[in-house]
Amino acid sequence: MKNIFASGKIKVIDIAKLSLGGYLLYIGINFIASMLIVFGGIKLHGWQIGERILPFVDKNILSLASNLNIAIIALVIVLVIPLIEEILFRGLLLSYLMQKYKNSIVVISSAIIYALLIATLLDGFNHIIPIFVFGLITSAITIKSQSLYPAIILHILNNLVYIVIEIFLIKL
Repeated sequence: MKNIFASGKIKVIDIAKLSLGGYLLYIGINFIASMLIVFGGIKLHGWQIGERILPFVDKNILSLASNLNIAIIALVIVLVIPLIEEILFRGLLLSYLMQKYKNSIVVISSAIIYALLIATLLDGFNHIIPIFVFGLITSAITIKSQSLYPAIILHILNNLVYIVIEIFLIKL
């Protein structure tokens, strides 16, 4: 993986397929986890019903904020954070690890590092499992496509859905 920032190597349709496929895989895993919780009585941290999806977006922020502030928060969460995280973790870290290790080791180790750092920044380790799974999927599609674009689009789509759900649920 010499230059994952190169856009000429991957077609737009392939970016869309990988991004949507990765998102559907992540949603499917979330669905299975939800079914295990609801019907199996299993406790899975990060997937428990009633846990905040985005713990850093709380009622105080939204109750004090104007629509412009909500738009700015949403813009940062939906566009800025995914771009920075994907460049750092799937761009720089993954590229570095690819020079030294096999693909499977790289996918798992980069997902572990991603999950540990993001979980630490967010809310302790309550959501480490879903973050790890997301890291696995984005790392795998980055290696498969040899491009950062599918992971960036997947991350944007994921955060967009989460922020819409959080704002909608908080506003109720």
